[in-house]
Amino acid sequence: LSTSSNKPSENSSGWKDVNYSKGEKTIKLNDLDNGTYYLWVKDKAGNISDTTDKSKFVVDKIDKVKPTCSISASGTEGDNNWFKSNIKLELEYNDTGGSDVDKYGMVNSSTVNYNSKKTVTHSVNTKGITYYGYVKDKAGNTNKCSLTIKKDSTKPTCSITAKGTKGDNNWFKSTVNMTLKYSDEGGSEVASYDISSVPTESFNNRSSISHAGDTKGFNYYGYVKDNAGNTTKCSLTVKKDSTKPTCSLTQSSFVNYVKSVTLSINGYDLTSGLASKPYSWINKNSFGTSSTYTVRSNGTYNAYVKDKAGNIGNCNKSISNIISKPNKPTIKNPTNGNWVNYDFSLTVSTTSRADTLGYWYYSYDAKNWTRYDKSGYNSYGKQTFVTSPYSAERNQATYIRVCNKVASGPNDTANCSDYASTMIRIDKTPPSLSSANMNGLDFYQIDNNGNRIGAYMKDQNCNIGQGRCTATICLVNVPGGHTRPIAKYWVIDKGSGYRTSLSTLVTYNRNNGVIGDNYCLWTRGDNPCRMVITSRAYDYAGNVNNSIIVTEYRVGYIGSGDGTGC
Repeated sequence: LSTSSNKPSENSSGWKDVNYSKGEKTIKLNDLDNGTYYLWVKDKAGNISDTTDKSKFVVDKIDKVKPTCSISASGTEGDNNWFKSNIKLELEYNDTGGSDVDKYGMVNSSTVNYNSKKTVTHSVNTKGITYYGYVKDKAGNTNKCSLTIKKDSTKPTCSITAKGTKGDNNWFKSTVNMTLKYSDEGGSEVASYDISSVPTESFNNRSSISHAGDTKGFNYYGYVKDNAGNTTKCSLTVKKDSTKPTCSLTQSSFVNYVKSVTLSINGYDLTSGLASKPYSWINKNSFGTSSTYTVRSNGTYNAYVKDKAGNIGNCNKSISNIISKPNKPTIKNPTNGNWVNYDFSLTVSTTSRADTLGYWYYSYDAKNWTRYDKSGYNSYGKQTFVTSPYSAERNQATYIRVCNKVASGPNDTANCSDYASTMIRIDKTPPSLSSANMNGLDFYQIDNNGNRIGAYMKDQNCNIGQGRCTATICLVNVPGGHTRPIAKYWVIDKGSGYRTSLSTLVTYNRNNGVIGDNYCLWTRGDNPCRMVITSRAYDYAGNVNNSIIVTEYRVGYIGSGDGTGC
């Protein structure tokens, strides 16, 4: 079989042997292409047939070639064969076998589908999806092609977090440590990142950074890129002020002995600036806007200033030129307010500074004041002052105060101290003592049950023959009507029959031995038949009346066993 019309020679290489005996023989010719073919037959003797119309034939509808196809993708290309936008897929096909393409289709499935689609748009993010193209020619030859695409059109996300000691108004007061956080939802995942103080993209895979210096506002940037090449940027502005504000105090006057001084504060802060309520006086618990403060006593005063970050600074100033109300004095009274019969002086003192003091004053009613300025007793400017002696008899309170140098007088309560007081009790006159004002002594007995027994009366409660009743001497109606009270009586036993000597200093109206208004002495009436009472009067000041009143009583018991009694 040849495509040439020229008769082949007997020895040509194209001859094929056939198993032939005689008659017709059918020969199957395979893999013929389109064209004109010539068939020659040679017998065993070497005779070659001539070409005839029957030995010539034309082949014009044979197509054994598969059609071809390919899928192309277009869109915004990213990194690493990723797309960052919707992807347009186009199916291209061709048939070189001659029969031409009959059917085609494109789907994202491996199942043959001739859906006549030449273009498909892919809009969903995907880590990888395969599209298939199918083609078939009219001769029935088929072919397929495919393309795997990756799409991520979603930018990654990022944020910067900051940690440190927080102050007020979103300020930090310590080193600020920042951390970059990032993620990718598009599917390609984060490829690189960085955190930097530079506003130009960088991807050095740093995820943390620190800021130490004070700043009114410093920007930090985070950069993130995914594997598709999508990038994003985030930022954070940090404000840091760890420096305390400064302040200074000025005073309104330096003149000595002023009643008050106004302090003024001047505050300054370099970074965050002063707070809206920046000042606090005395303590730092409450801040306000007042930049002045009036003081009325000497001392060291503190002021505080706060900045917007919450840092607190302080300053102080010592004030020594204020003259204030003197402190309440103390009085040293050598008598402690008791009665005495001699002259004495008071020692008064105050803890206020001597250079601020003026005069001392005294009063007997706390209203009308007299200045201590007798010769030799000038009180001006003295912290401790000894008064002139008190000598006149009196039972009277004395009030004492001291004023400062700017006081208008003793009733200027703003510049004079509160008063102190003490009692002055002087009595130089001895008490009187007579039978008339003593009303003598009274005598009665008390039985064993404490019942009073009348004179010369026998009472069965006296345990006659065994026990003894009590003989009681009472000082009746202790003198009244005196200008000053009687304080003491000196009672001395002059009798001869006591078991023990009686010598008692009796203080009038004490608890012990008082029966009503009477002072009583008592003793068991065992032996004495005679009692002599000698009295001498003393007052509370120690004055004594040397007059002696002697009173004799016979005291005894009833029923002594022999029938006699005193």
